[in-house]
Amino acid sequence: MEDNSNSFTAQELGNTIAAMAIKIGRLTQFNQELSEANKMLKKQLEKKEDQTSDVTQTDTHDEQAEPEQPADLPTPE
Repeated sequence: MEDNSNSFTAQELGNTIAAMAIKIGRLTQFNQELSEANKMLKKQLEKKEDQTSDVTQTDTHDEQAEPEQPADLPTPE
């Protein structure tokens, strides 16, 4: 009877280890996919920040070159 019990326990342990290995593989793959997605998003963000920076610098430069003049106020009569 003890041999069957040990055999069953060893088989159960083997199945558990195999299931855990599969889960680890899936989690590793998921982690890699998230890492790649994160890299892509960071590149997109940097690109947008660079574009925003370029626009901001252009706007600031234009304002310094030609300041707005206040509108003429009507004179009281």
